[in-house]
Amino acid sequence: AGNADTDWTGLAVSMRGQLGQADQHLLDRLLAALAAVQQGPALPTGLIHGDLFRDNCLFEGHQLTGILDFSEWGHGVRLFDLAISLNDFCSDWPAVTLNADKARAFLQGYASVQPLDAAAQQALPVYLAAAAGRFWLSRLQARQRHHRLDSREHVLDKDPREMRAMLHARLADAVVLQ
Repeated sequence: AGNADTDWTGLAVSMRGQLGQADQHLLDRLLAALAAVQQGPALPTGLIHGDLFRDNCLFEGHQLTGILDFSEWGHGVRLFDLAISLNDFCSDWPAVTLNADKARAFLQGYASVQPLDAAAQQALPVYLAAAAGRFWLSRLQARQRHHRLDSREHVLDKDPREMRAMLHARLADAVVLQ
């Protein structure tokens, strides 16, 4: 595995030319915001899952009992995993807005095990956008690949427009919070 939080930027570069002008601008805004955050204080790194959505978590009642699908794991900024999970567990679907009460509770629980320093707290809005951007692009890529495959093959086709809408929302939130 590589750098799970930055490997997707290679996908961004390779897919940029396939995007319309508005989506290229959206991607450029995201990459600029991420580059600006990465110029700041170093954020804690370690092994991360890289795909920590609720469909990769097993629960019995409210108790987490297992985690699945380590195909995206790697070394990266731990904040990236947190952002992926926050986006999924704390969004009001299908509107993709971040539910402030759920996010606050999630972050309080997280901080009871792994407190966020000031740099991580400041970078979190941009990492929320980066997580949405990564999955927007990977879903676009998967959809393109699916259309090239034999139609008899089963491929889970998740709508990239959800993550694109989330990216717009998270970038707006990141601007408001800065």
